[in-house]
Amino acid sequence: MERRKFIIGAGALGAGISTAIGTGAFTSVEAERSFSVATAGDAEAYLRMTAADSPNAQYVDEQSDTLSVTLDSLNENAVTTVDDLFLLQNEGTQAISVYLTDSSDAVTFEADGSSVEGVDGAVRLGVGESVTVDVEVDTTDASGSLLDSVTVMAKSQVFAAGDDGVVTVGPSGSGVDYNTIQAGVDAAAQQAASAVLVETGTYEEQVTVDYDGLTVRAAQNGSPVVSSPDSATQTVEIAGDDITTEGLTIENEVGDHGIFLADDVSGVSIVENTIQNVGTGDGASGNQQGLAGDGGQEGISIVGNEFTSISSSIGENGYTAKAIWLSANPNSNVNPIQDVTIRGNSITDVTSEVAAYGIQLQSDISNVEIDGNIIEGVAGDPDNEVNDRSDWAAAVNLSKGSQAAGPRDISIVDNYLDAISATADDPYPGTSVVVEGEAEARSIDVNRNDIEALGGIVNKTSYGVVDATNNWWGASNGPSGFKENETATSVDSAGSATANGDGVRVLDWNNDGTAEVNFDNFAAEPFYSKTHTVAADSSADFQSVQAAVDAAQPTDTIELAPQEFNGSIDVPVDDLSIKGAGEGETIIDTSADRDYGVSVSGTNFTLSNLTVIGPDGPESSGYGVKISDSPTRALSNV
Repeated sequence: MERRKFIIGAGALGAGISTAIGTGAFTSVEAERSFSVATAGDAEAYLRMTAADSPNAQYVDEQSDTLSVTLDSLNENAVTTVDDLFLLQNEGTQAISVYLTDSSDAVTFEADGSSVEGVDGAVRLGVGESVTVDVEVDTTDASGSLLDSVTVMAKSQVFAAGDDGVVTVGPSGSGVDYNTIQAGVDAAAQQAASAVLVETGTYEEQVTVDYDGLTVRAAQNGSPVVSSPDSATQTVEIAGDDITTEGLTIENEVGDHGIFLADDVSGVSIVENTIQNVGTGDGASGNQQGLAGDGGQEGISIVGNEFTSISSSIGENGYTAKAIWLSANPNSNVNPIQDVTIRGNSITDVTSEVAAYGIQLQSDISNVEIDGNIIEGVAGDPDNEVNDRSDWAAAVNLSKGSQAAGPRDISIVDNYLDAISATADDPYPGTSVVVEGEAEARSIDVNRNDIEALGGIVNKTSYGVVDATNNWWGASNGPSGFKENETATSVDSAGSATANGDGVRVLDWNNDGTAEVNFDNFAAEPFYSKTHTVAADSSADFQSVQAAVDAAQPTDTIELAPQEFNGSIDVPVDDLSIKGAGEGETIIDTSADRDYGVSVSGTNFTLSNLTVIGPDGPESSGYGVKISDSPTRALSNV
C-alpha cells in the first residue's frame, strides 16, 4: 500500500523538526507517488534533517515543525534522479552513524554516488558533520506500491563481524563464535560486548536479553529465524535497558508472545523485525500477542516491523489476538508506561474467534505516538457464544483493562486503519479506533488517517471529545451515522457537524444524537492508495476489471494479469491507474459490445501496458477508449 500524502513527526530530533516526504510526477504522466521518512536508533536525538543547499531545495518546504518534500513528477518506465535533496546533520556531542532502510528495489538513496541504504551503506558523521542525500527512482519495472516508508537510522555505532565488542552467532561449521543466540547473549554480557550478530539460520530456542545496551541483530545479508520451543511463553524476552533487536524473524506457534518486554525496561528499540506465526500451531491456547509489555516500560521504540499471522482461538473465557499489546495494571504493582513510539509498522492477518486488535493500549499509559502504520486484516468473530462483550475487531483499541487508570496523551496520525468482524451489522462492526473505559478521550488525537473499517471511530467514554479531524472516512462527503440515529452529530467548542455522508460510520455509542467524536473538516480524498489485482482465478483480489474499478478509490492502481478480459469498462474514478502485463499479454476484448471498450469520465486516468480490442459490430460506435471531457494522464503501451 502506498502513502499518498504524508506529514509525520520524525521522532526526538535535535532541532525539533518533523519530516514528510511525498513524490508526484515530473511530466504529469504518472499518478502521484509518495513515501514517508521517519527516524529511529539510539542516536536519533542528535540527528537533524533539513533541505540541502541546492537548486532542488525548491522541492523542500520547511515549516516551523515539518520538513516536506514534493517532487513534481516521475517519468513512467524511466529512471529519475534528484541530486542534493535533503541533508542529514549530526548536532550531537559524539560521532554517529546514519543509514536509510526501505523495502523498495525501485527507490535508492545515495550520497556522493554511493548507496546509503542498509548497514553496509552507513555514513559516519563526526560532531557537526553532515551528508547530503540524493534519491533515484526507477519505474522501468515498478508495479503497485513504489515505496511505503523509509527510516533514517541514527546509531552511536554500527557493528560488523570482526569488530571489537562483537559476538557472532550462526549454524555449526559457519566459523562463528557461538551456535545459539542465547549463548551469544550470555557471552556478550561476560565480555562486555556491544552487539550479537546472527547469521542466516533457524534457531529453535527461547532467548532472554538482559544485558543493558546490547544490540542483537541480523548479520550482514543475514535472515535469521528465531522459533520458540513448545514450552516457551515468549520467544524473545527483553529484560534490560537500552537493548535493540533488529532484522530478526521471530515466531511462536504455540506460546503467547513473540517478543515480551519485562517490567520497567527503558530505552528499548524493536526495529525492522518480522514477528509472525504467533499462536498458529496446534495446541496454542491463550491471548496471543506479537509484542507484549505489562507495566513500567519507558522510552520504547517499535519501528518498521512487520507483524503478521497472529492468531488466537476460543478458550473458556474467550481469548484475543493482538499484534502489539501494552498494559500497565496499577493493581499489579507495576509502574505506568510512558513515552512510546509505534511508527512505520505493517500489521496484517491478526485473527481471533473472539476479539482481535492491531494495537491495544490499556490502563496507565501515556505519551504514545502511533504514526505511519498500515493496519489491515484484523478480524474478529462476533458470532461466537463465548463472551459477546469482547466481540470486537479494531485496528487500535484504547481502554482501561480491568483497572481505573486509562490511556491519555495518545497521538494516532498518518495511519491506514482497517479491521473487520465476521458480520458488519449492529452491534459489533470492525472499527478503526475504539476509545473506551477510563481512556481520557479529550487528550486523544486521531488525525490524517484513512479510516477504513466500517465501524469508523468509537468513543465509549464520558471523558470528553476525541479530536478526529482531517481523516478520510471512505467518501469525500465524510462519515455516515450509526445506531438508531440515522446521523450522529460531532460537538465541540467550535461547533458541530453532521455525519450524513456516504463513508464509514462514526458511532453514536450512547444513542444520544452526538458521537463524542469531532470528525469535522474531513479529508476529501484518501491519504493512502491501494493496488488491486485482477485475474480469472481466486489468486487475485477481483475476477473482473469492472469489479476492481467499482471498489477503487482515487489514486489507486489496478493491475491486470496477462490474460484476456471480456466486456466494456466504465471508469468514473479520478486519479486511477490501470496497468496490464504488456501489449498482447493483457487484452481487454470488447468486440462484442456496442458502444465502447473503455469509457473514462474520471480525471487524471492512466492506462498502460495492455491491448484494447474495441467494439466491431455493425452498430458499434467504434470507440476503443473514450475520454469524456476528462484530461488523461497517459495512454502508454496501449
